[in-house]
Amino acid sequence: MYARLGPEKSIAVTYSSDATDSIHFDALKMDLSDVIVDFKDVGHAMIFYGETHPDRCAEDSEWSQSLNVESTKRVIDCLAGNGIPLTFTSSEFVFDGERGSNIETDSTRPINLYGQQKLEIERYLQSTVAEWTVMRLGKVFASDGANAKLFVGWIQDIEAGNTMRVATDQVFSPILVNDVVSGCLLAAEKKVRGLFHLCGLRPVSRHELCLMLIEAVRGYRSVDAEVETCSIDDFELPEPRPKDCSMLPNKLIAATGLNITPIEDVCRDTVRKYYEAVEE
Repeated sequence: MYARLGPEKSIAVTYSSDATDSIHFDALKMDLSDVIVDFKDVGHAMIFYGETHPDRCAEDSEWSQSLNVESTKRVIDCLAGNGIPLTFTSSEFVFDGERGSNIETDSTRPINLYGQQKLEIERYLQSTVAEWTVMRLGKVFASDGANAKLFVGWIQDIEAGNTMRVATDQVFSPILVNDVVSGCLLAAEKKVRGLFHLCGLRPVSRHELCLMLIEAVRGYRSVDAEVETCSIDDFELPEPRPKDCSMLPNKLIAATGLNITPIEDVCRDTVRKYYEAVEE
């Protein structure tokens, strides 16, 4: 988001950042008013911080509750008290995974702590005087960098001749990180308020993504990949994962006109960038 807007249009308030002009903010120890003294020039705030890895939330529940819930409530209270509209990013993990293609009016029943924490903030917002927008995110992808690690990890497995162990029953709605930024910006600019799903155009399983990736790699080299299928329950995780928490973005598209990149295009772009970098 900050890379898109730049310092002329935004203020980056972060715990740690590569941006040299960002403002340090420790949400566990500081109040937002400690670093933003004057809110008169702030037109909209976007709350992106938190521990977003479900396993780490479960492994240190007290710490993750302090960060993901208690500190977020303080930030919301500060913004509401200063009359600042806000966007909060929630998660597809608010659903139990029993059915997919969820829409905003479907019942929520998170089965792990991370999903419970996100849902707690959603409900807290509903009880405040804040002017808010909640964006429930699907799995966020990029075609390079840290958020590309799932596709890139499989490419590296192919290159090394490793067997890829892939769950067939985990289904989600992956979305390009640039589209997440665009969706949040469009909603803020259009003053769209309420609960929305900011996710890919269609549900896709992890196994389908793996096969999609293999096919894309075949455009650059011969592939003799071994894929071992399994259930998400077969992995040793500290908490259960919802199996099909996929969502549909129709409401947000109708409200903002957002163009969402098909996951097939993200996959092909990731493979292209990987092999172009190798050739260099």
